[in-house]
Amino acid sequence: MVIVIIVAVILLVLAVSVILFYFQKQNNTIINQLTQQLDQFKQQNLDETIDQISDTKLSGETLHDFNQKKEHYFDLREKQLP
Repeated sequence: MVIVIIVAVILLVLAVSVILFYFQKQNNTIINQLTQQLDQFKQQNLDETIDQISDTKLSGETLHDFNQKKEHYFDLREKQLP
């Protein structure tokens, strides 16, 4: 009777270990995919595009909208993405 309980506990520990390993591997895959997406986003050189738009002669509501979107972009890049 004791041997059956020991075998059951060992099987339970093995099952939990396998499940935890599976979820860890799955989470690592998701993290790697998100890291690759972030790297691609950074490589798009949005800063250069923003600088080019800044060099144009914007005025009035267009300039105001551009400045708001520019500030929002820099907030995202500097505060939320890292």
